[in-house]
Amino acid sequence: MISLRNGVAAFLYNNGNYLLMRRADNREIAPGVWSGVGGHMEPNEINDPLAACYREIEEESGISSDKITSLELFYIITRRSKDEIRQSYIYFGDTSESDLVQTDEGKLFWIPCNELLKREYTKTFTAMLF
Repeated sequence: MISLRNGVAAFLYNNGNYLLMRRADNREIAPGVWSGVGGHMEPNEINDPLAACYREIEEESGISSDKITSLELFYIITRRSKDEIRQSYIYFGDTSESDLVQTDEGKLFWIPCNELLKREYTKTFTAMLF
């Protein structure tokens, strides 16, 4: 049986830097690699990935929606991983907030634009960036 996993991710820009997360080593999916801020969509968010993205940003970084401007959907990436279809909605936006909270999901960093391609990403983000 093939299942479907819907997710969202955001790449937030602030003052020449992008917000990235180095995923915790104990994560089930892509431990220890870099990604945007995001996660799985809740069942009630399936028809509203933007709402899911705002929720995930706040949960993982502490940045509330009123501190984010121009959050726009840029990519929808679909790929198969074993018996699962993974569909990811990828957003880009700007934020005036630079202070972050840390969670057990991973560690957050503001990465200068010229260093973005020097990191190991999930397969989804590698396909998008390269």
